Amino acid sequence: TATLYFDDYGNTRFTEIVTTLKMQGAKTPAKKYNLHKDMYLYTWEEGKTTGTKVNFTHAKEIAKEFANTNYEKMADDVLAEMKVKKGGTENFVGKTCNVLEFNSETTGIGKLLTWKNIPMLSDMLVMGQKVLAEVTELDENATIDASKFELPEGVEFKELSFGNK
Repeated sequence: TATLYFDDYGNTRFTEIVTTLKMQGAKTPAKKYNLHKDMYLYTWEEGKTTGTKVNFTHAKEIAKEFANTNYEKMADDVLAEMKVKKGGTENFVGKTCNVLEFNSETTGIGKLLTWKNIPMLSDMLVMGQKVLAEVTELDENATIDASKFELPEGVEFKELSFGNK
């Protein structure tokens, strides 16, 4: 289960991921966290004193272009080239969403529901694997504790480099 909090139109995002492993009948929950802030991605696990950080400054323009992909306004010929069709609207968690149908080995096969350009449901088959991501609750006017967007105390972050400096 993942919970996403975002601010500044998605430029600052905090994700809490809870995974429950079942081994020999015992359930072991594990929590991982991601914080996208100031062009860095910070990742750490609950109870650990080290984490990683990756600088995405070099990819700022690519990230901005990707983040600004608005399928709702994309020209039909571009969508057709990507093997994507507009599929009308569908109600999902109380929101009238635009439906996009994907039919490509590259992007996947399935559908994406968007509301105000926010992905609400992605039900895709990608490289032979079913991938389902869905919003289960949306609070448009949420009051979010500012600490969600701060790095945790007691965790040292090691910077990962991918040869882009």
